[in-house]
Amino acid sequence: MKLLKVFIVVLLTLKAFGVEAKLYSIANANITLYQIDKKGFHKIWQGFSKDGKSLKDIGSFEINNSLIKNDKFYLLSAKGG
Repeated sequence: MKLLKVFIVVLLTLKAFGVEAKLYSIANANITLYQIDKKGFHKIWQGFSKDGKSLKDIGSFEINNSLIKNDKFYLLSAKGG
């Protein structure tokens, strides 16, 4: 049996420069963004959530807007933190 860690994205904001997301105060998590299509999952971005100095900043991360398409499906994976 596989044990899966599930984190809920509590804030997702589209900004002019990209997409900002926040995990509930989980700093330094390894974040991976996959695009999903008929052929499977394709990693298109990887980074870490911020450790920040305030609760507002801890767990946040930003993804470049050019990677996100309106007609595609995506999966965010978070590990560690």
